[in-house]
Amino acid sequence: MVCKNCGANNVDNSAFCANCGASLQAAPAQNQTYTPAPDFGNVGVAPEATPATEDPGKKLGLASFILGIVSTALSVLCSCACGCIGPVALIVGAVGIVLSIMAVKKSKAVGIDNKQAKIGFILSAIGVALNVIAFIISLILSFSGVTEDIINDLFY
Repeated sequence: MVCKNCGANNVDNSAFCANCGASLQAAPAQNQTYTPAPDFGNVGVAPEATPATEDPGKKLGLASFILGIVSTALSVLCSCACGCIGPVALIVGAVGIVLSIMAVKKSKAVGIDNKQAKIGFILSAIGVALNVIAFIISLILSFSGVTEDIINDLFY
């Protein structure tokens, strides 16, 4: 048997060439399938592009996410520090909540689940809740006289 790849003589009924390793078996006939010719009826006309659905609430969701982080961080600082940044944290958290609600509604209108806006809502709500809790604790401490005692001990 002569190898069609390298021309070497091989033993009859060999499956592979002893010289180059190529297959000596005849390739099985492949099933021929009918492939229709392309339609050239619209030659020169660009196909219509299907626009990908863009999330209209993406930027609002990102803003609410960032405001949620800022609100939570400011609320933690407010509870640990003097409390003077409490109103700022409360406003930032409230704005974060409003933006996240708007983002979720805009995204849901086109069938997209805006997880970033949902996380922004949760973080903003946590920031507002921490701020309210810190404010209540500071009121309790000031009415009980603990704050006055601490201030007197520090400054007098």
